[in-house]
Amino acid sequence: MDDAARRTVAQVVSGLGSGGAEMVVYRYVSHMDSAHYNWICISYAEPEPRMRHMYEAAGFRVYCITSKRKNLLKSCMELWRILRENHVQIVHAHMTQMNFVANLTAMTAGVKIRISHSHAAVGGKGAARPVYWLYKKLSTWTATARFACSEKAACSLFGKKGAKSAIIMNNALDCEAFRFDAEVREQMRRAQGLEGCRVIGHVGRFIDQKNHDFLLRIFAEYHKQDANSRLVLIGGGPLLEQMRELAVQLGVEGSVLFVPPTGEVNRWYMAMDVLVLPSLFEGMPLVALEAQAAGLPVILSSVITREAALSEKARFVALEDGPTAWCAHIRAALSEGRGKDLRAELQHRHLDIMQEASKLDRFYQTGIWE
Repeated sequence: MDDAARRTVAQVVSGLGSGGAEMVVYRYVSHMDSAHYNWICISYAEPEPRMRHMYEAAGFRVYCITSKRKNLLKSCMELWRILRENHVQIVHAHMTQMNFVANLTAMTAGVKIRISHSHAAVGGKGAARPVYWLYKKLSTWTATARFACSEKAACSLFGKKGAKSAIIMNNALDCEAFRFDAEVREQMRRAQGLEGCRVIGHVGRFIDQKNHDFLLRIFAEYHKQDANSRLVLIGGGPLLEQMRELAVQLGVEGSVLFVPPTGEVNRWYMAMDVLVLPSLFEGMPLVALEAQAAGLPVILSSVITREAALSEKARFVALEDGPTAWCAHIRAALSEGRGKDLRAELQHRHLDIMQEASKLDRFYQTGIWE
């Protein structure tokens, strides 16, 4: 296809790391016909080398611009210049309540299609509430289309009335890649020294939202009852070293595996026995869907949308119940074992990337989502 006939789409992210939003973008784009597009990714933080390589291999030109917090005016000017120089036609902003920054800049750059995508159900408390309210209003007003990963995430950013016109773009995944494989499980557990162990897993950046502090305290209590238990924490982030120190303080450092961000997270799901996600807030946690696709039981904080439950193997527990209650749910989940193959359910729930990517492709081309 002639380059002039391609649609130029800019995906704008807070940072190009191993977070859920970035993986959702990557999976969708990887399953779309690149001959129809010029792909751009604009990150407000230095991209992780692994993710930059993945995006570039998928056909993206990756830009890193000044952080909004460091210098908002300079950041907006850099973004404006990239949009103008590349003749961008669609801006797809993935920063939830901060989407308005990218979309307002896109308005001044003449970009006609501006998508505000909500990836989390989050709101300000106390004195921050009016600020969040303003951010949400601006993120709605500056957009020509509203996207969200779940109904709860849509209501959080656009309000109940605005959510009615929002498009739910599911955090879809490659069903076949996450299908349980007993041989891979055996290989992984042997390689990681996990044979004979009950493996509790978690995948997520080391940031406040993911609540690793609470997770480590849950594991420390559970480990007292089961010395052969192990905790696998996959991810990177600013709180990583702090959590390493906490593991030492709790006396479980020898039973906790800190695994850097990896492109083989699906293989790690095979090695796990249960996934625990005590997040303070989420939109539609991709890792919960991936883990269930791999047959894992999952234990999720009660603030997470019930849309994340794909089967009876998902349990929701209040954070206020404390570590003891969470330990009881872990024991129950481990006694029940893995679940059945969920490929049919994933397709029924519109979570198969092969089906869902075609919908985004159609929207970028025609403005219609079906």
